[in-house]
Amino acid sequence: PVHGRVTFVKGEVFLRRNTGPEKKLLQIEDMIFPGDIIITGPQSAVEVDFENRSTFYAYPHTQVKVAVSETKGLKYLVQRFVLVAGNIVTKVRSATGSASRTVIQTPYATSAVRGTHFRVAVHKEQSTTTEVLQGKVDVTAKGVKVALHEGQGTKVIKGHTPIAPVKLLEPPTLGDTSSVFAGMPLRMTFTPVPGARRYRFQLSRDRDGKDVVGDTVVELGASHEFHKLEDGG
Repeated sequence: PVHGRVTFVKGEVFLRRNTGPEKKLLQIEDMIFPGDIIITGPQSAVEVDFENRSTFYAYPHTQVKVAVSETKGLKYLVQRFVLVAGNIVTKVRSATGSASRTVIQTPYATSAVRGTHFRVAVHKEQSTTTEVLQGKVDVTAKGVKVALHEGQGTKVIKGHTPIAPVKLLEPPTLGDTSSVFAGMPLRMTFTPVPGARRYRFQLSRDRDGKDVVGDTVVELGASHEFHKLEDGG
């Protein structure tokens, strides 16, 4: 088996072993094994690295199971994650070999990849979205497969086949990109993107966007203000 290692934790993140119902708090450097279930809370997140071959980052309100994580032969990585709820971003290093395969299974669809960077979300309205940032992903539901390339996404509603690939929108341009903000509130202004219905803003302490301190959805034509932020963020 290819074991995982916790490389980032924010807030309360719980681990439930396949062998029992009890949960434990996850900490940096904890090991993750096949069969483990990871659960993030309302303001928590976690990143798991699998021997420098693949990683996943789980957002708040996420439950994901590491169903399979193993090698085939000397270098091919085979993984299957079951995403019950929430949102994860997965990076699979193509150097693991062309026969390597990672599968994200949700209640409504299955996403299969070979060396790529993508995100999968399970929504409360009983649907799944898959968005490809790099590489290629095949999304299958009800026996129908849709191939997604870089910059494309699809949606699967419970009981339906995937919609045709849709081009992902570019992010909006922020109005004030000052490196230092001296006072509160921090007001987010931006240039609207044609075709967008709403915008999601995340404010983090790091460039990779792991340590998120502000997360909000802004409706079309609106702006947002962050009122309580620690100095140095």
